[in-house]
Amino acid sequence: MSWSSFQCEKPDFHVRSVPDDVTFGVSRPAMQRSEVFRDMFSVCEPGNTSPGPDAAVDLHEPADVLAILLRILHDPPQPPEEVPSEDAYIKRYNEATVIPLPLLEQVLLQLVDKYLLDETIVKALQQHLLAHAPTNGLRVYAFGVANEMAEVANIASQYVLPMAQYTLKEAKCVPTVAAYHNIVRLQDFRVQALRDLLLKEDIFPHGVCQICYHCLLSVQ
Repeated sequence: MSWSSFQCEKPDFHVRSVPDDVTFGVSRPAMQRSEVFRDMFSVCEPGNTSPGPDAAVDLHEPADVLAILLRILHDPPQPPEEVPSEDAYIKRYNEATVIPLPLLEQVLLQLVDKYLLDETIVKALQQHLLAHAPTNGLRVYAFGVANEMAEVANIASQYVLPMAQYTLKEAKCVPTVAAYHNIVRLQDFRVQALRDLLLKEDIFPHGVCQICYHCLLSVQ
């Protein structure tokens, strides 16, 4: 799927990218998946008067960013497709159905809050973001923290490697000292919990030690 272009088959309204002077035909019902556009249409339509198909609104967005917004509104993304995984604790996805991480970061950061997209769209985008967590745990965690997505940050933290394994450049994606400190503390807590669990487990299950001892005697 190409995110850099957009075309509406039956437009009944137009939006224009002011910086690039590019106009897109759009569908008003699709545009109303954004609270900003819903409010705009309600203000622009007093009584029963509706703007004609040539009506347009200027937006101060680059054409490529505007195309991404329009594609999301007209064809809301579906959750990524899960595929079988050998590890029951790690979900795997068909990469062809997952929105690329750089594009997600741009979409989520610049457009979701700015245009107040419907919750169903936001949830789907977050699922695509989490699909990258197994391979980009720290980056997804940092993005979740920076954008106050507590659930995303919490789930992504499970895939963050020990912080000492990251380069300085990679670690700089963590937005604050507090967020860095929190992930280090969380990792330490998990290590301690695992250590306590292992120390409480018998190295030899009940009776195995005796069986091994008698086996040794028989060999002698």
